[in-house]
Amino acid sequence: MPRHSIAIALLGAQTRVAALVFIAVILSFVTAGKVGYLQAPTWSIYVTGTRAFFFPVIQLYIYALFLATLLQNTLSGRIVMKRAGGGWMFAFAALYVCQLAFGLTIGVQPDAVLSTGGLINVVHMCMIAYISVSVLRDEKSVTLLIRTLLTLAVLRGCYGLARFVFAGGDPQNAYGNVTGVALKIPFWDANESLIGSLVVFYCVGRLVRAWSALSPARRVFFAAAIVIELLLILFSYRRTSWYGLLLAAAYFAFLLPRNARTHMVRVAVVLILLPVIYLSTARYRETLSQGNLSLIERIAPDIGKAGGIATPSSRFFELYRAFDTVKRHPFLGVGAWGEFEFGASEVGLEYHQGNFGFVHSGFGHVLLKAGLVGLIIFVGIFVSAWRFASRARAALPVKNLALFDSFRAG
Repeated sequence: MPRHSIAIALLGAQTRVAALVFIAVILSFVTAGKVGYLQAPTWSIYVTGTRAFFFPVIQLYIYALFLATLLQNTLSGRIVMKRAGGGWMFAFAALYVCQLAFGLTIGVQPDAVLSTGGLINVVHMCMIAYISVSVLRDEKSVTLLIRTLLTLAVLRGCYGLARFVFAGGDPQNAYGNVTGVALKIPFWDANESLIGSLVVFYCVGRLVRAWSALSPARRVFFAAAIVIELLLILFSYRRTSWYGLLLAAAYFAFLLPRNARTHMVRVAVVLILLPVIYLSTARYRETLSQGNLSLIERIAPDIGKAGGIATPSSRFFELYRAFDTVKRHPFLGVGAWGEFEFGASEVGLEYHQGNFGFVHSGFGHVLLKAGLVGLIIFVGIFVSAWRFASRARAALPVKNLALFDSFRAG
């Protein structure tokens, strides 16, 4: 039997293991972009194989895993994601296929239509959601996921903090390398903080709900993991990470038993809110080069410095320009291959390096590429999945609530 046939057979027979391998890869190699480096690395797992196969190997792996999982579910008569966003996901995939067909018909190059700067990542998100729901079917699968997440996150956290303390922090640092702000960070990519938030709230949930049942060693491990991941998030100096963590903490506290809720709020104030206030003041004083900061300058110093979002020196200038383009293509957007119009000059948008096919907003990006139709479908995916999960939470055993709530908070 040819080697590729053996590989396909193994993938189909062990989709659970194959999915776990994929999860381990994306947890271990979080950063995909090159922004923020003085000298970007020449190798990335997210582009490996592009020259030989057009798509990177990891992307082909997703497709093979999705097809294997779909085949298994079909043969087993298993219906996945019914009333949990599956219909919306199919609608978005259909929209993307229509864009693909239209783009190729009018002469757009295939690499532009299929670029990860378009909409294909949303299709990948749907595939990964389908795979995850399919393979997480029993306690063994859930346990493997938890152990993989905790092990990789804590190991990477220790590495990031050690590099932060002893080696100058992450070399991918747009603060120091691009904007000239003298800040040292453990990790640049905001997804590191997202992973950290999952670990924080999972460990908090376990400590709160199962303290008496945990061994001393597990209590120490969970407490240490919380401290490690909180330090990573706080010293990232990312507003997305800070304010997202505060909102997630409020949501997570709301779900806790009433007698634990007050204690959680107090702990969150001490461990999250006060450090965020202190570090944000330090960051924004460095950014604005002044000591007396107004509220808007503390929350969004670039707006305070620039005088509004419509000026080129504002961080949100690209969103302003992109929305101006959306107003001319409101219903179906500019297409997966399209770009926003930057106006008479690229001043304020130099970091795009001539590529105006993306914006720093997930919802804004979908709106630009697929218009209101695409955005409605995109939002429908999340609303449907959230409502389904809200109904299903009551049926979950208490021992799984920590994982469930931590992922929703994240």
